[in-house]
Amino acid sequence: MSEREKPYTSVGADGRGDGGDPSPSQTPDSRPMTYQELRNLSFGINMLTGEGLGRVVDIIQTHQPSYRAVNDNEFEIDFEKLNTTTLRALEKFVRSLVPSVYEEDTQH
Repeated sequence: MSEREKPYTSVGADGRGDGGDPSPSQTPDSRPMTYQELRNLSFGINMLTGEGLGRVVDIIQTHQPSYRAVNDNEFEIDFEKLNTTTLRALEKFVRSLVPSVYEEDTQH
């Protein structure tokens, strides 16, 4: 498995990674995101317009209140600093608005 195919390590609320693959007891929502899932999420977020982007910021700030904007006019998303719960909430939201980003995954 190449480095790009390995799932990203999930990050807990304390900011520390759990270091590994999901256990059988993990639900799909708690499973660390793979490189492809993060790529799809990033692509989907980039396709959103103002209202959708505002909701992305709301989701991040709801799940991780300590995550701050770069300044009042700019919000940079560092996926490596977001925990799995936040990433999965973003994925669910983006998937509802831009399902075409995820269609390729379901065709294989």
